[in-house]
Amino acid sequence: MDIFERIIRENCWKFDKGYPDMNNPTDVALLESLLSKVIGEEIILEVISKSKSIQAAQDFVNNSQFAKDNEVKKFKSGKYANRLNSSKEKDIDKIELALKDHFGVLDSEIEFVEAGTGPASNDSMPGFKLDTEEFGEIYISVSTSKKGDAGKDNERRFNRNINLYASKENPITVKLIGDNKTLTYDNVAEAIDVAGGTQNKLKADTALIYPSGEKIANLSLKQSEGFRWASLNNDKETNFRKEFIKAALNDPNFPIDLKPNPKFPDKERYLMYKEGTDDRITLVVVTDAPYTKDPKNIFGNDDPKTVVVGKTFKEDFVPKDFKFNKETNTLSIEVDHIYKTMDDIDDSPFEPVFIVAQHAGNPYGLDFRSYPRFIVKLPKKGTGIEIKYSDLIK
Repeated sequence: MDIFERIIRENCWKFDKGYPDMNNPTDVALLESLLSKVIGEEIILEVISKSKSIQAAQDFVNNSQFAKDNEVKKFKSGKYANRLNSSKEKDIDKIELALKDHFGVLDSEIEFVEAGTGPASNDSMPGFKLDTEEFGEIYISVSTSKKGDAGKDNERRFNRNINLYASKENPITVKLIGDNKTLTYDNVAEAIDVAGGTQNKLKADTALIYPSGEKIANLSLKQSEGFRWASLNNDKETNFRKEFIKAALNDPNFPIDLKPNPKFPDKERYLMYKEGTDDRITLVVVTDAPYTKDPKNIFGNDDPKTVVVGKTFKEDFVPKDFKFNKETNTLSIEVDHIYKTMDDIDDSPFEPVFIVAQHAGNPYGLDFRSYPRFIVKLPKKGTGIEIKYSDLIK
């Protein structure tokens, strides 16, 4: 029994419910006093309002377009009334982005909480702690797997199925068979996770390894149903973002107008409108952007050069996708696409398209990012617009 549990048991008679109700300020103050007395120093408990958390979760379900598109529901009652369940979208990274956008919080104002820790100490599911303007500090539980689920699971399945057959003692041949080309890698002893170096434009997720430990190949695994190429939410590589903001605020000939977002009076957050009107713009497609033609933004600076492989592996082992030939010691893996150069990607559904979209959690309330062409579609309601990169950057 830890000291916290012992204090509560010995003093349960002092609380109206027989235990401290963390939504009751009187109970919280009493518990802080008891803990401070025993520990010998002032204890101030971090308290998250359960009622406000439930209200916030319901607000997200009722008013978020993401929640409506993905059939996100809130648990109706009980101890999990602040939990969300998404029946379609299971990637918790995307759910995090939706929460940030809906509540208008910065990266520093949202924290992923692992199941069994912090506010999720008695929960088998993870969630997010947010510091919001409307509801204060809240915690929303999410019924899905751990952070990075969809993409990381895809990589784990790919690596696991190679490592079922490959080893240092028995290196194999790995053959990637796509609709546009086939790549063959000999003497593969292992497939390992190498993700995590995007800051230096390292794009690989997985590496194939020789028995000596040297890399044979770097692979970037992309799920065929959708992903993001890269972010341009900075001014280091191009001054496009700076010029976009300046033109939208000051140039009456520019087709886009920025107006302060009334939800964030103390932050520099804008909503996009068609110039001279009250007609909202939710998506801007930027044509002729050189950023989308730079190979480093797709293939990175990895050594060996990264190869982009498009495929979603939906089960831990799929015989249709992974076929091993014992006679030739070859594992053939069926994938959708293989891209080694920009020529492979140009005019394909995966061709990068540069967009500007609303994102309250980002500086200026805008997201500058590159997506595959098949994902980027101007809204039917007329809230989208196209501009030329060259109109801003001469």
